[in-house]
Amino acid sequence: MTKKDALVYLSMICDGNFDRIMKMIRQDLRIDPVEVEKLVSSLDCQTVTILDPNYPESMKHSFAPPVVLYYYGNLELVNHYRKTYAYVGSREPDEYAVKMARKIAKECAELGLILVNGMARGIDGESLKAALEANGKCIAVLGRGIDKPYPLLNKDIYEQLKLDGLVMSEYPPGVEPTPDKFPDRNRIVVGLSKGVVIGASTVRSGTMITAKLATENYREVGAVPYRADDESACNSLIKSGAFLIESGQDVLDMIGGEIKERDIMKNI
Repeated sequence: MTKKDALVYLSMICDGNFDRIMKMIRQDLRIDPVEVEKLVSSLDCQTVTILDPNYPESMKHSFAPPVVLYYYGNLELVNHYRKTYAYVGSREPDEYAVKMARKIAKECAELGLILVNGMARGIDGESLKAALEANGKCIAVLGRGIDKPYPLLNKDIYEQLKLDGLVMSEYPPGVEPTPDKFPDRNRIVVGLSKGVVIGASTVRSGTMITAKLATENYREVGAVPYRADDESACNSLIKSGAFLIESGQDVLDMIGGEIKERDIMKNI
């Protein structure tokens, strides 16, 4: 029994719950190698643990890094941290928000940037679709077990990323989505990203929690501007120092400047 298998086993019996996993590790419980082998071998996805050399380096330096990440697709994408940005926003966006999400995600894909978000309904899904249509690379982080898409309306995105991108979760197969899992998912989105763009948000929303997480983890934060009389948190973020994001070039500038090797994604 390897240390990796032991961690995956603990994660699976704890349903991926970070606090429960850490509690069991601290208790130094004896575990049955036969049970470990039986449970771990039942997985049809890949796993990477915090002990593995290919664990995302950026996650190691973020808040509460997951002990185990389950994934389908190309894990190599997490090694391009300086080219990775998150685009997140409202689940009920207006026409303007969708238009800007699709425009910016398309332009970012053409610049060779890697998009990461939670594949939620609304802004998350629209930005992923636009990036994929432009042959960009994307990472989706699920707030449920890795074996099923959430929400189901984004099933096509999920299936495409399994083949030509990356789908990740700290939750093993069979774990159902619950409201408490989405803030936990967002810390992974932030951890994998060099900067976070808020595409649409009200003052009190999960999107603003993500912006707060980004600030606390020393990530750059940008926001798409809105009309002054709109009830949007984006303008408030910009007034507070967030980057004003109107284009893919603005995202590139936010996360660190020109990427010369524009065709980098062809080699992944």
